[in-house]
Amino acid sequence: MTKREFSLEILQDHAFKRGGELVSKEYINSTLYLLWRCKLGHKWKASALDVIGKKNNQHQGSWCPKCVRASSTLLSLDDL
Repeated sequence: MTKREFSLEILQDHAFKRGGELVSKEYINSTLYLLWRCKLGHKWKASALDVIGKKNNQHQGSWCPKCVRASSTLLSLDDL
């Protein structure tokens, strides 16, 4: 498996595209936790690999864990 390489700019751009931001101001490596904020203002810690995903792997990355939990518990009109 090829090692993923990131930069602060790549991570900031990824967060911006998701409607959020990378709060951390320093990037050391892909496995250390960084502080992120989603468009609803939720903050959480995750590594670059957690958020963007691993190359050549099924893991596509994740985003705000609070938003994911909230969306999985909401009922749609079809559920009623």
